Amino acid sequence: MKTLNKKSGFSLLELVVVVAILAVVIPGMMQLFVSATALSDVSGSKSAAMAEVYTKMEEIRNHEFTSIVTDYASGGTPGNSFDSMILSGGKGMVFASPYNGSNDILEVRIVMSWQDSRGRVIGEDANRDGVFLISEDVNNDGQYSSPATFVSYIAKRH
Repeated sequence: MKTLNKKSGFSLLELVVVVAILAVVIPGMMQLFVSATALSDVSGSKSAAMAEVYTKMEEIRNHEFTSIVTDYASGGTPGNSFDSMILSGGKGMVFASPYNGSNDILEVRIVMSWQDSRGRVIGEDANRDGVFLISEDVNNDGQYSSPATFVSYIAKRH
């Protein structure tokens, strides 16, 4: 009678190699998951901010042309800043001025800053007070910057 003396299963060396590979792969996968979650949060927040910026721009487009600069950019009513209805601590700012000195075309720029779920401020209005300060101008371009920025030109209707 023949006896088979074959061993089945994994050797200790094979198990050590598998554990070593998993020890490298699993933390990388976890970091990828955390990063993807953070990017998803930022993307959702930016979409919400842009929706509010677009809504504000539509409000301004429907405003009396001759009153836009006075009412929105010079601190009149409704004012040059607004609170976010969606984002925690979000604040938007409106900048309106004649385009190239023209009395018939306005350049309107709306910028939104907010604080994300990790406490990081998105946009240059670090204290989110709706006031542009040179000390908050991180990129030194002389204007308030944010990923949620919308610029439009509004022409006077004749």
